[in-house]
Amino acid sequence: MFLPQICARVYLGNNAQEETGVRPYIWLSVFYSIATAKVTYNDQPELEAEKEIKDLLGGNCGGSLAFGSEYYFSPHFSIGGEFGIRTLFSGTKTEYTSTSYSYTDETNLGLGLTYTALGLNFYF
Repeated sequence: MFLPQICARVYLGNNAQEETGVRPYIWLSVFYSIATAKVTYNDQPELEAEKEIKDLLGGNCGGSLAFGSEYYFSPHFSIGGEFGIRTLFSGTKTEYTSTSYSYTDETNLGLGLTYTALGLNFYF
């Protein structure tokens, strides 16, 4: 699986990292994943060459949008929490070939999940 991701955290308000205090932010991310799998069924040895299923999981993309806040204990330590939604748009493609016929099955999925996160941060 290959999952490149581009992220950005945009802080709102003043620069609280210079002193202790609360600093809210918005988190944005976008990703694209590529995964492949190949399965061969051997339940009927005489048809082994004819019963090959190839699944290609490609074009899976998604992103996250979250709102959070950090409380700075010092200029280098903070505790933070965020709430957001993560979306995924995925698809599968299955190709089946035998001696008498062949077919292709394609399925698409759109999924949205909410999440919460809590973190302890160190800045250097």
